Amino acid sequence: LALRVFLMIPRQTAFFILSLTTKGSRSQRTQNFGYKLTSHSGLIFIIHTFITKENNQIRLSKLPPLSFPMFTKSLKKVIRSSTLPSSLGYSSKSTPLSSVGDFPRTLNDLNDSFRTQVLMLASELPPNAAYNTDPEYRARIEEIRATTQQYQTGGELPEIDYTKEEHEVWAKLYKKLGAYHLKYASEEYNEGKLLLEKAGVFKPDRIPNIRELSEFLEARNGVTLRPVVSIMNPREFLNSFAFKVFHCTQYIRHGRSVDFTEEPDLCHEYIGHAPMLVNNDFVDFAQELGMASLAASEEEMNDLTSIFWYTFEFGLCKEGNDTKVYGAGILPSATEMEACLQNVELHRGFDFNKICDAFEDIQYTNEQRHYFVAPSLKEVSEKIREFSSRMNRPFGLEFNSMDQRVDII
Repeated sequence: LALRVFLMIPRQTAFFILSLTTKGSRSQRTQNFGYKLTSHSGLIFIIHTFITKENNQIRLSKLPPLSFPMFTKSLKKVIRSSTLPSSLGYSSKSTPLSSVGDFPRTLNDLNDSFRTQVLMLASELPPNAAYNTDPEYRARIEEIRATTQQYQTGGELPEIDYTKEEHEVWAKLYKKLGAYHLKYASEEYNEGKLLLEKAGVFKPDRIPNIRELSEFLEARNGVTLRPVVSIMNPREFLNSFAFKVFHCTQYIRHGRSVDFTEEPDLCHEYIGHAPMLVNNDFVDFAQELGMASLAASEEEMNDLTSIFWYTFEFGLCKEGNDTKVYGAGILPSATEMEACLQNVELHRGFDFNKICDAFEDIQYTNEQRHYFVAPSLKEVSEKIREFSSRMNRPFGLEFNSMDQRVDII
């Protein structure tokens, strides 16, 4: 009877009741970014405790307001995992896609993104970039790009036959960065890098194999890699995070500029991003950022791009009294690691409003104008989730990890 009453009352009202279960029995976080009740008896108890019937009217005690989408996701989980009959009237019909706009809902929907939605091709780099001044290097990049464009979802990742000179560029940079990472990089980064080395995925004298790296990450936390020709459109790049897909370039920087490159190369992807993608918590809030980007407005996408840029790419965080680097745009450069930590006048407090306002200051090919210092990586995660919960979206989304699909709820 209590369950029947619960399902008959308005959904917004019912949410308040259900939300209390997240306080009483310390609910378990799930991949749909809602909450799963640890006990159905807790639901009965909450209904019994907080609903009273006076003069044939349902009366609720004063309960804290939370977001409506969380209710729909939580209730859906309860119904699916219980033996309640369908006659109780719960409907699991999804909102039609046509009413909410187009965005990827399956891995196959990402198929064309890595080939077509590119923000900046190598030919648009500054005139003094190696691509524009060394014809041999330019031809090599085009050769690798052509191989990258042949990749299809579900197929084998392309293996580039790197030259001796390219392996030497990797070795020179990797060996140089070792001591800098131990001194300047975050604890989470160094832990991830060590695990990659122990697994034999990272070697000091050879460029990592993309298949081996992708298989290692997928086995650890579900992340898979895809090749991309250059910097992607932020929307398509972040959309892929919802599926735990990370796009990475396959060419390596020029030998004359080992410490810096004008655009992301495989040193940026592998040395910068990969060790952080080993960390399960980091991957969780990367996926949450990706879920937030699905069907986001243009204004929201600008905010999400800024959040990504000043955390994942150029983020700094506190460890005790020290400031450490976890941003992938900094970690492949010894010079920038030292410079960004020493130039404290460029450091800003970790204020998401200011981070969003700094969208126009993003520098794709030059050193950054600001670095936002988080109290901890946990604070970064909490702020991303807080931002996501405030987004103006009239429907909920959940990620079905079994089918690799995003459902509208």
